[in-house]
Amino acid sequence: MADGIGGKKDALTWYAAECDRLIVREMRIALQMARMGERYPKLFLEIFFADGRALDKYLDIAAGRSDYKQFRKWVLARLPGYAVKMSMPAKI
Repeated sequence: MADGIGGKKDALTWYAAECDRLIVREMRIALQMARMGERYPKLFLEIFFADGRALDKYLDIAAGRSDYKQFRKWVLARLPGYAVKMSMPAKI
């Protein structure tokens, strides 16, 4: 922040870079995840309703304990397991 104010960098350039780093990147990831949810709704419903941890991890974003990048990494690591689980016949 001092660089932008101190004149070493153009304040507007610095501000735009900080907005991109802190806001725009996160919103791009959120949009990518929303599109995945629209494309594979059953899989995302399985993730959020069959495993309470997913919802907890998602709510951590709003609480400031995590971000979309970390959440995406967490979900992607578990997608194969969820997909296999969904392909199994339901138990009676």
